[in-house]
Amino acid sequence: MKLLIVAPAFPPDRRVGAVRMGSLARYLLKKDVSITVITNRKDNVEIPVSKYIYVDTQETGRYSEKFAHNEQLYLKAFNDEVDSEQYDTVIVSGGPFYTFSIAKASKYKKIPCVLDFRDPWIFDYREAKEFFSPKKLYTKIRELPKERAAVKEASAVVTVTDGWKQDFEQYYPSQRGKFYTISNGYDDELLTDLHKADYNKQGKVVIGVFGKLFYYTEQYSKVFLNGVRKFADKVSVLQIGEREPEASGLLEACNISSDLIKNTGFLPYKEGMEYLMNADVLMIIDVRANAIGTKIYDYIFLGKPIVFVGPRKTQFADMVGKISGNYVCSTAEEVENAFMDILATRVKKTSTETNIKDYARSSQNERWWRLLNGNK
Repeated sequence: MKLLIVAPAFPPDRRVGAVRMGSLARYLLKKDVSITVITNRKDNVEIPVSKYIYVDTQETGRYSEKFAHNEQLYLKAFNDEVDSEQYDTVIVSGGPFYTFSIAKASKYKKIPCVLDFRDPWIFDYREAKEFFSPKKLYTKIRELPKERAAVKEASAVVTVTDGWKQDFEQYYPSQRGKFYTISNGYDDELLTDLHKADYNKQGKVVIGVFGKLFYYTEQYSKVFLNGVRKFADKVSVLQIGEREPEASGLLEACNISSDLIKNTGFLPYKEGMEYLMNADVLMIIDVRANAIGTKIYDYIFLGKPIVFVGPRKTQFADMVGKISGNYVCSTAEEVENAFMDILATRVKKTSTETNIKDYARSSQNERWWRLLNGNK
């Protein structure tokens, strides 16, 4: 099989967006698949695919101008490559979504194209005030025809949760037969030979967070902070990543010292997991109904109690709640009760009858393999 992957985010990029296609490429190389990758410019090579084609994207300026410019750069790179080489399939993974017009070009070239939505594009919903802001609405209205055309021309469309798959089927009923769910997961190939990083817990219960903490919802961020406020001298938040710009304002509004949160700065995936091994409990704050962020799979791999703060009618709440020893909280009182229990018991492990390997990326890569071979 000869495969073309189009993914602006790809290893050695260390952000979470690069992990999905990087894991798939490593898996497919073991299947003797010949892979070419079109991606944003990198300083070095990490995965030994057959060929890299680099695109020097525009990263400054107005969003609409950057989008249009980068769209044309990727279209040219794609057309130049498929005019000189034959490919069995193209995978286009985003966001960013300026690559998705390749679906139409790929159909014109008679090459099956699979669109991989790591996140929703037009119908990405967090909180109402963000979704319905005039600027956001204008952008969504302008780009809706692009998403509609890409979905129509694609051979298959992959998304990462069943909820988002159902959304696509609702938004595009005439295309409903081409949607598939291939989840994310913890990267079992990379998470070998882990060693807990040195970290001074200062005698406190450590609440671990991998990546974003307050980003998705101001409302439930305040629910968490108000619920944990009375324990602020007994707990500490270890956030793997940079301090978020909204953190100081939220902590001040809830009358909590900024020292509650300790940030590591950006860390590569494996090193981040080694720091997270110091946590006593792991935290997710999210408001999206159908999202399943990648951190949940890493948390399940670590086997520590998870506290989810957000609406109960969400896929996060369902996934966290079905594992014994976890906590689902929608009010400050529920957060307070959860941490009263955590501080009293110092629970170290959760229990589940679910096979942990089901949450590994290798299991999901097998689903990619079946899809690419027509075994849908």
